[in-house]
Amino acid sequence: MMRPWPLAYRRWRLNLNYQWNALRIVMDWTVMLYIIVPALLLGLKFYYSWWTDAVVIPQQSLFQTLWIYPFFVTIMMSRVRTWSEGGDILFLRQHPVWYETFVRFGLLELAVRQTLLTGALTILLLPWLIRGYHFDTASVIMLSLLAGLIGCLHALVRNQITVRMNGWKRVVWGWIWNVAILLAFRYIIISMLSYLFAGAALAGLLIICIYMLARWRIHVRYTFDRDVDVETGFKMKLTSLLLKQALGKQPRRKRGKKPLLFPHSGYWKQLNTAGERIGAIAVKTMWRSSVHVLFYCQLIGVGMIALFIVTLKAASLLMLVFPVLCAILGYWLNSYWRELVGSEVWKMYTFDVEQVQIGASHFVKVNGILPGMLWGAASGWLISPVAGILYMAGGAVVSAFISNMVMMMRGYKLKEDFKVEAEQS
Repeated sequence: MMRPWPLAYRRWRLNLNYQWNALRIVMDWTVMLYIIVPALLLGLKFYYSWWTDAVVIPQQSLFQTLWIYPFFVTIMMSRVRTWSEGGDILFLRQHPVWYETFVRFGLLELAVRQTLLTGALTILLLPWLIRGYHFDTASVIMLSLLAGLIGCLHALVRNQITVRMNGWKRVVWGWIWNVAILLAFRYIIISMLSYLFAGAALAGLLIICIYMLARWRIHVRYTFDRDVDVETGFKMKLTSLLLKQALGKQPRRKRGKKPLLFPHSGYWKQLNTAGERIGAIAVKTMWRSSVHVLFYCQLIGVGMIALFIVTLKAASLLMLVFPVLCAILGYWLNSYWRELVGSEVWKMYTFDVEQVQIGASHFVKVNGILPGMLWGAASGWLISPVAGILYMAGGAVVSAFISNMVMMMRGYKLKEDFKVEAEQS
C-alpha cells in the first residue's frame, strides 16, 4: 500500500501535469511566436541593459518606494493546500495521521513555493535594487526573507479565515486581512531595512507565529469538508479562467433592454456604401463578444506597458516596438475577420469582392484607432503634454495604416472563397 508522503507527492505531480496541459491548450504556435518569444527576448535585453547601463531613479516620492510593490504579488499568491480529496474522508477517519501528513506536505510546498517566488522576484529586481536604489547585500537578503515569511503568514491566516468562516464574513474578513497585511508589509520593510538587527528580530517573531499557526493547521480535522472545496477551487481555477477566456459568458438581458455598445442597428458614424455597412456589422459583432473584447483590451494593456518601459529606457526603440505591436494587432484582427467571414451565417449571403474588401478595411481601421491612441499616449505623455497629443494622433493613424496593410497582405477572404469565385468567373 502506498504511504502518505508518496501519495501526496503523486497528487502534486499530477496537478502540475493537469495545469500544464490546460496551458498548452491556449499556448499554440501563434501565441508562442507573436507574444511569448518576443516578450522573453525583449525582457532579456532589458534585464541585461539594467546591469550594463546606468539605472536612473526619478526623485519623486512615488518612485522612491516603487521597488516594494512587486513583492505584493508574491504575498497575494501565497496559499495553503492540503492535497485532500472528497473520497479520502472514510479512510482518513480511521487513519488521521494520513491527513496530518497531507497538511505537512502542503505546508512544505508553501514554504518552497514562497522561497522560489520571492527569490526569483528578488533576482529580477536586483539591478534596480543595487544600481538604482543602492541597496547593500544584507538589505536585499533581509527584504527577501521578510517578504517570504510574511507571504507564509498571509497564507496561513487567510486559510483560517477561509475554512472557519462562511458567507459575507469570510469575504469581508478576507479583504480586511489582505489590506492589513499589505499595509503592514510596506511599513515594516520601509522602517526596518535601515535597522538590520530589528529586521532579524522581527523575522524570528514571524517564524514563531508561523510555527504556531502551522501546528494548529496540522492537528485540526473538522475543516476537512471545506479543505476539499478549497482544493477543488485551486485545481480548477486556471481551467475555469481559460474557459472564460475562450467561451465567455453570455449576459442575461431583460426584455426590451438595449445593449450598451451599438444599441440595435445604431453606429457611431453615417455609412455611405455597402462595404462600410459590412465593416460596421463586423465591428459591432466583435464589440458585442466579451471574449474578443477582453483579448482586445489585454493586447492594448500589454502594448501600453511595453511602450511605457521602452520610453523610459530608450525612446528610439519606439520606431521598432510600435510597428511590431501594430502588426500583431493587424494579424489578430485579420484572423477574427477571416473567422467571421467563414462562419455559417455569413456563408448564407453572397457579397461582392470589392464590398468585402472595403468592409475588411473599414473593420481593421476602426479597431486600430483606439490601440494606436492609447499606445501613443503611453509613450508621448512621458515626454511632454504636447508630445502626448501628437503621439496619440500619430499613433492612431499609424496603427490604422499598418493594421490595414496586414489585412490586405494576409487576405480578407478565405482561400476557398477565392477558388469558388475563380471557378464562377
